[in-house]
Amino acid sequence: MKYSLNMNTANNIIYKIKKKEIPKFLVLLSLLVFSSNAYCQSNNQNLAKNNIYEPFYFNISDLKILATNTKYKNLIIYTFSNSCSPCIYHLQNAIDFSTANNLDLYILLVEDKIDRIQNSIAYLRKKKRDVKILLIKTDNKNSLNHNYKKILKELTPTQFENLNDLSKYIVFNKLGEVIMVTNWKDNKKNDWRSDSTITKEKILPILNK
Repeated sequence: MKYSLNMNTANNIIYKIKKKEIPKFLVLLSLLVFSSNAYCQSNNQNLAKNNIYEPFYFNISDLKILATNTKYKNLIIYTFSNSCSPCIYHLQNAIDFSTANNLDLYILLVEDKIDRIQNSIAYLRKKKRDVKILLIKTDNKNSLNHNYKKILKELTPTQFENLNDLSKYIVFNKLGEVIMVTNWKDNKKNDWRSDSTITKEKILPILNK
């Protein structure tokens, strides 16, 4: 069910307040619903326009909106943590590969402490000024690792091995479908400090299909 509050309704409410026909707490509730609805509409419009340049907490459904509306060839997610050495080493390749192949790159930041998030965002922006960053929601019931595992489980198709690792790529097509999820095993025969083999041999072929 959708809720909205247009100007005629708002004016009618104000008139009834003055006449003391409705309690003030109901007015506050209506305004709260209106504000929430307006924010959601604005956020969905930004997602549809692929116009998110500030880090934001996402839902899985947001990713499909981004993938289907991107102006780029494909949307690609790279998972990153500042405490992950492979992530640091592989980040530049993720940026360069995305740029060279017209991919819409989003960095999925796997951090939950405010100071670590801020430090990571600053680091990422030094590497790419207009970097797009996804944040993972956490709460008192579920840890960062729990929610990250849940995200990977929802996103990883059955033909790919789902490992709870970092420095991985998740590739979407223009239908919002996940067509590739990598993991550390894809690079185990190579120097761990470089993941160029993954991008060239695993990801590039599916982009050219």
